[in-house]
Amino acid sequence: RVTTLEVQQALTSEALEVLVIVGVLSAPTRRDIEDRRRGEDCDSLLARMCRRGLLVKTRDDTLRGDPNVYRLTAVALGAMGHATLESFQAWCRSQRNPVTDGPRWSD
Repeated sequence: RVTTLEVQQALTSEALEVLVIVGVLSAPTRRDIEDRRRGEDCDSLLARMCRRGLLVKTRDDTLRGDPNVYRLTAVALGAMGHATLESFQAWCRSQRNPVTDGPRWSD
């Protein structure tokens, strides 16, 4: 019951930013996420998001040092209005900035 209540809470702008970064990159490491957030530490934010069921953390033994990588869950995709990761990524690619005519989200 506690987990369900925690997932239903509103997402902060920081959490949304992390969800977009993880969604666009598919399986970034913590360092990848922090680099995109201008070096801002996000260890505790990532841990909370994993507890809330928005992200899943796994080891990637194909990368040097076997780092943890983060992926979106169905709960996170649903919270953002998408059924699949591909649908979310397509939506991100379709977003254009009218001033620069470039994508709002960058890899």
